[in-house]
Amino acid sequence: QLLNKMGWIYLESAGNPTADRDARLAMAVEAFRASITDGIDNRPVQIDSQLGLGITQQKQGKLDEARETLVDVVANISSSPEQVRAAVQALGAPEREKPKVDAEEHKVPDATEKAKEHLRDIFQKAQTLRDAGTRARDIPLYEKALAGYRTIISGKEYSPDQKANAAYEMGMACLEAPQPQTTTEKERLLATAASSFQYVLREHPTSDWAGASHLGLGLTYKGQRNRTAAREELRRGIAREALDEEPDYDLIGRMADELRKIPR
Repeated sequence: QLLNKMGWIYLESAGNPTADRDARLAMAVEAFRASITDGIDNRPVQIDSQLGLGITQQKQGKLDEARETLVDVVANISSSPEQVRAAVQALGAPEREKPKVDAEEHKVPDATEKAKEHLRDIFQKAQTLRDAGTRARDIPLYEKALAGYRTIISGKEYSPDQKANAAYEMGMACLEAPQPQTTTEKERLLATAASSFQYVLREHPTSDWAGASHLGLGLTYKGQRNRTAAREELRRGIAREALDEEPDYDLIGRMADELRKIPR
């Protein structure tokens, strides 16, 4: 813990670019690394030192190393919400817009608001991992994002619409993953995408995510080279959306375009 404090002191005291600044950043790196090594029995301090190390590496201009260090903080299941938010901010992710609440609501910050904040943290963490996995073309890293979505889908404290949203995002994450290196990876991602979209359509057919899940499932079947199933799913989606009280014509157009692209 002392090494952790020393690291932050050196980091926060490093001012404008000077030789002294470089020396202080170097000392911060040494202190944080030593704290990480010695803090194996104190996970919160170890993660805090990793966060400090990533920020220090950024200030040193070692952007690739910093990104890798900060992504590890985001991905670590032991990271606190505050540590995750700090790492996300350091990685340059856009800050969430805070929900607008009236004065009366603001007076009563109850458990519901805490749950919403926690939900936003999970989605933000998953998106950060997806972005990092895409940049690094790292499928295992990318797949860590799926764990957050699964937490929402299986959690009793989340609403049906939140579960549908998480399942849809998980399906899209699988479709948008960087080009897998092996056939097994590709098949696993497509199978996960299919089960995610099918879950939305089976368990939450009236949710806001059902229409887009038809498109996602059609694209998944196309990726699995099942043209017949892909065409049927896209037609089903077009028909469903066209009969909706408020049809999403942009979504209908996208499904129609994808349907035209599938060879007969």
